[in-house]
Amino acid sequence: MSGSIPQYPWQEGDALFASALNAAIAAALASGGGGGGGASDADITAYFAALPTSDAGVAPGGMFWNGGFLNRVAGGVNQAALNAYVTAYNYLASQYSIAGTLIWSQSMGGCAGLLNLSAAAYPNIKGWLGTYPVCSLQNLYSAGTYAGQIDVAYNIPGGGSYATQTAGHDPLLRTAASFPYRMRWYASPGDTVVNEAGNSTAMVALVNGIAIENVLVPCTGDHGDPTHFQPTDYVTFAQRCFA
Repeated sequence: MSGSIPQYPWQEGDALFASALNAAIAAALASGGGGGGGASDADITAYFAALPTSDAGVAPGGMFWNGGFLNRVAGGVNQAALNAYVTAYNYLASQYSIAGTLIWSQSMGGCAGLLNLSAAAYPNIKGWLGTYPVCSLQNLYSAGTYAGQIDVAYNIPGGGSYATQTAGHDPLLRTAASFPYRMRWYASPGDTVVNEAGNSTAMVALVNGIAIENVLVPCTGDHGDPTHFQPTDYVTFAQRCFA
């Protein structure tokens, strides 16, 4: 999936909001394959840029799409990457009047999205949606498959140990109180890339009683399975966030 994190404004109050967002998400997600696929930057740009704005061209809401990338972990989770997401937000905020932001995190993007959510890195965050998201950096590191990329991202061992270099960068180790938002997960026990138990299920348990909404939507199959992509459910969640 894409490694960069675009944000595209959409019109919350427009009568076409639900159908347009539904169609955009469905089209973008359908363009990606399995195994951690998903839409490309160009796909996301085209679909979300086409969503309706107000007559004045000012969008009262925003969606921030956090994409992970199998071979670009270094570009998606370290502090430089988190800062880049904020820079991207600030640029959009300078171009549009954004009343609130919904963060959508996919795969490795879960780490980035949850970290910036926990830090309240954007003004007036309305909620967070995760599609087979990485919620525990330690869990992914221990699994071994992406340990090398994580080492590169955090300069391990050159700069220090895993614990030292990744301090503050594991969502599951953040305080539960830093997640007082509407939150919704889509994860499968059959995911062999980002295991559900150590990520989504564990994060749901952490924020229980703190998150305004805290639901794990059961999915099936492996990483990237189509059951994770439920446009109508995504849209109704977004509507609740901006209600």
